[in-house]
Amino acid sequence: MFYRDVLHFKDQDIISLKEEIEFVQKYIYLQQIRFGKALQVEIIANENIDGKVIPLSLQTLVENAIKHNEISKVNPLNIVIAITDDHELIVENNLQPKKILDASSKTGLKNLAGRYEFLTGKKVEITQNSKYFRVNLPLIILN
Repeated sequence: MFYRDVLHFKDQDIISLKEEIEFVQKYIYLQQIRFGKALQVEIIANENIDGKVIPLSLQTLVENAIKHNEISKVNPLNIVIAITDDHELIVENNLQPKKILDASSKTGLKNLAGRYEFLTGKKVEITQNSKYFRVNLPLIILN
């Protein structure tokens, strides 16, 4: 079911926020089988908001958090997905970088940011400090 959705969405430029949240929930379910309670994800988003996103945006950001952070029972990874009043989609995780990490080209994040800027004219905001990593994606509002 998960891979069928990937194939379905890969050729679309944008999809509804509701579809994207339903898709990322399937991805999170698979990852929670792998990590158990060491991976905690909270989705605080009104699925009825009339916004669109680039397909697999949330999955890319959740995957990025999993790839770059330690995940263990002692140090669980906490990810929050939320919508701001300014119609931005936020994906935030506590920052606990893996001690041994392959060098990252950040290509996935750069590609996602470039696609959003092209479609919305708005920049993706990336914030990092010693406690968290956050990406703000502008929702695509069609008139």
